Parts: sequence; C-alpha cells; structure tokens
Amino acid sequence: MEPLLNTLRRSLSQHYRGNKMIGTLAMQTVKDFFKIQKPDENTIRDKEPLEGYVKNNILFLKTSDQAMKIEIFKQKKKLIALVNDQLSKMEYIIKIKDIITK
Repeated sequence: MEPLLNTLRRSLSQHYRGNKMIGTLAMQTVKDFFKIQKPDENTIRDKEPLEGYVKNNILFLKTSDQAMKIEIFKQKKKLIALVNDQLSKMEYIIKIKDIITK
C-alpha cells in the first residue's frame, strides 16, 4: 500500500507543483545554510540580502555582500549537495549542477 501512496503523491505533486518550486526550495536551503532570517514585517528593507533563481539546472545567486560571495564559492560543493538532497526529498528528478554568483 505504501508504494502506491508514494506513487500517487509523486504524480500529484509533479502535476501541481511542476518546476515552480525548485527555485524556492533551492533558495530556502541556501538561506537556511547561511542562517538568513526572514525580516520582520515592520522592518523596511530595500532588498533581500540574497536573491536567486534556477535556470538550466544552475542556481544563480545575487548578493551585494562580498564576504557571502566568497563563502558561497568556498562552500559550493556542500551547497550543491544540500540543495540536491532537499530536491530529492521532495522527489524531484532535477539536480543542480552548478552555483553561479552575480
């Protein structure tokens, strides 16, 4: 019964989520890795400290913090492994191949 439920859940999640949640999962994993908290609703900010998107199995990250860019470069393999692990937990077939900072 459990394999049937897993198959149904996988097919329904792929149908309703599609590829839209890949970027969200990747960004949430990276933010959790760097312990970036969501700002309070009352806090006024110009932009997020870390932004990004996924295109062609590459995670593009944009930040103005040079120290964070260096840390992303140093921890690139670990970040890719964490993101791919998170995607596989959600039963996505897609794997992130590289991380590029802007």
